[in-house]
Amino acid sequence: MRRFLPFLFLVLVGCNSHPQEPSATSAPPAGSQPAASSGKTDLATPYEALRSSNLQFSQAMDAIEEAMKEAKDLGAKASKKEIKQAFSDAVDQMDSSAASIEDYDVDPPTEEEFKKTAATWDTARKKRCDDCNDALTDAREAMGMLDDLASSLPPSMQNPLEDVTGHLEEAIEALKGALATLGGVDEGDNEADDKGAKP
Repeated sequence: MRRFLPFLFLVLVGCNSHPQEPSATSAPPAGSQPAASSGKTDLATPYEALRSSNLQFSQAMDAIEEAMKEAKDLGAKASKKEIKQAFSDAVDQMDSSAASIEDYDVDPPTEEEFKKTAATWDTARKKRCDDCNDALTDAREAMGMLDDLASSLPPSMQNPLEDVTGHLEEAIEALKGALATLGGVDEGDNEADDKGAKP
């Protein structure tokens, strides 16, 4: 019996000597998402809204200025007084659009500088939205003037006019983008009105 006990002990030890299977917790479960990276900047933060909208306002200013320059050139080439006046009126409307946002066509402050005035951001944001809507209204009115003018122009001026309206359309899109970035409502969005999006 004494000889049998050591043998039984060795058999039992051998049965438990197999390597353990990998733990189920050693690998992430299928379909799991990696942890979010800390420190990632949220584009919806007030500082990013300011910085991004400044960039969009600058893009709008550049496009408006280019449209104004080309519209002035077309007006100078026009032979009819009424066409010259129509171009002049459209340029004035574009100039008014640019004036509404010219204060934002600047390099944004650093994030540290912004933090010093962060408490007043909501008031500043609302003013930006109001100014952006004013700029959009004037830009759209200028676009309407140019569209009305198209039928009165000779063929040689049609393509140059399309260049002007193309720049103006770029400005309008940039302004709409700035308004969206700031969380504002496009007060002149006819599509939204037609769809009943606004009560």
